[in-house]
Amino acid sequence: MTGCPGAAATIATVSSNCSCPSIGSPGHSRPTCARCPGAPAASSPTPATRGRSASPGASGSLGSPSPAHPASTHSATSTSPSTGFKDTWAAAFLTCIPAWGKFVEEVREGIRMADGAVVNTFLGLEEQFVACYEAALGKPVWAPGPFFLNSRNEEARTVNQSAVTAWLDKMDQSTVVYVSFGSLAQMLPKQLYEIGHGLEDSGKPFLWVVKESETVLPEAKEWLQALETRTARHGLVVHGWAPQVAILSHRAVGGFMTHCGWNSLLESVAQGVPVVTWPHFGDQFLNERLAVDVLGVGVPVRPFDAEKAVDPVVRGHIARAVSELMGDGAVAEERRRKCKEYRERAHGAMAKGGSSHENLTLLLHSFMRSGRKE
Repeated sequence: MTGCPGAAATIATVSSNCSCPSIGSPGHSRPTCARCPGAPAASSPTPATRGRSASPGASGSLGSPSPAHPASTHSATSTSPSTGFKDTWAAAFLTCIPAWGKFVEEVREGIRMADGAVVNTFLGLEEQFVACYEAALGKPVWAPGPFFLNSRNEEARTVNQSAVTAWLDKMDQSTVVYVSFGSLAQMLPKQLYEIGHGLEDSGKPFLWVVKESETVLPEAKEWLQALETRTARHGLVVHGWAPQVAILSHRAVGGFMTHCGWNSLLESVAQGVPVVTWPHFGDQFLNERLAVDVLGVGVPVRPFDAEKAVDPVVRGHIARAVSELMGDGAVAEERRRKCKEYRERAHGAMAKGGSSHENLTLLLHSFMRSGRKE
């Protein structure tokens, strides 16, 4: 989700006849989030606040900004005391790809027309942001995620799973760093070389997913084949698609280098795997700030600077970040501890009586009250 109110949400058209008097009632002014600076105390429960008791430790220290990671080098005019986010971070991602601002406006228009929103998250991870988002919208927001924990379709999609699992089975527990940048980000050959050299220089076992489209040039394909030969004992390159959820849930995987797409980040955290963050566009930069500075479960591949976001990431950045993530120091151990607790929260939220189960129930009740059949 990440952020308030600029979160990437799945919009659901639902009943506006919500039983909660504080959201969307006639004549009611735009509500103010109880978590925001200077806001009054919440007067009544909303979908975002119900079910909190089902999120163990939701009010604990896990959601506090982590002092172990440096602040952004990008200048800003103000900082939110509740999240540590700077205003210009939220604005910078709007200019990183053409027409992104227009897309955001279209999403906002869709939200305006909808009766509520469903977000793929859970209260034990983003309780304060769900509440803030709901207050900003003035409409119900439901958080019944992580959705992938209820999915069993991934295993049937790939022919690579048996080979990948067999390789992982040979590796020691929590020693492998998984590397994947989603389906949209494309690496140029020069950047591909830096990733490969960085992984090799880190000395850590790795499982790297490379798109077929990234190795169409003969020289890129030859270089990758040479890397696979050199690192055959501790590295595996998967060409094409890989069973990500199965990989992240394997005992051998101890880290994930990710583009910070929301689904990938949520899958990793909910499986208890810390991340090396390398955002490419859109909300991925905000997702990085959440992982690194708020949740304390990530290591940036390099410090964030909006003006240098398009500069190449070199092998030294990659080797350092991987080594830091997979290290044995107190900070690394604390990062892993937090991830394990978020994993417990995620699975607890999806269980009967958990916050996500409760949010899904509230969503269904909203449809039933509205009398809609679509």
